[in-house]
Amino acid sequence: MSHHLIARVANRLIREYWNRQDKYLKSQLGSCGQRVSIAPTVVILGKSGLHLGDDVEINNLCHLFAGGNITIGPRTMISASCSLTSTTHSQAVSARSRMINIPINIGADVWLGTGAIVLPGISIGEGAIIGAGAVVTKNVAPRTIVVGNPARPIGTVPADETELPTLKIPSPTKEPQ
Repeated sequence: MSHHLIARVANRLIREYWNRQDKYLKSQLGSCGQRVSIAPTVVILGKSGLHLGDDVEINNLCHLFAGGNITIGPRTMISASCSLTSTTHSQAVSARSRMINIPINIGADVWLGTGAIVLPGISIGEGAIIGAGAVVTKNVAPRTIVVGNPARPIGTVPADETELPTLKIPSPTKEPQ
């Protein structure tokens, strides 16, 4: 019985600790909407450059480099292990240590799949879906589904649940007989 009590007390202390950490983290952001969920293992550099709308969810093991500003619209879901960077370096060897800040803008209702990477200067339109592992090197239009490295459009997101998504998935090549 004492082990059960110790476990309950430990769980409560851990929950209280994470709640305080969460509240402190959100107070450090450039702006933070209501009902925002940031997993404890998310790494954010340049916290004052991160702006989150209402109901944003950022899952475990994500890295956000917000020195150049990252704006994430309401109801956007960022799956585990995503990386968003609004900073880069000069290509010239002599100036490579100089940081270049270029903002990222992500619209409302966007879904970033597991392991997606969004590079500096990218805008992702409302309702877009970024496939797992995609590397976004160009702007994404609203309600567009992109996949791959580099990310390329393969379809459009339906307006509602009664409509099926429009996909342009290449048919598999026929095997020789």
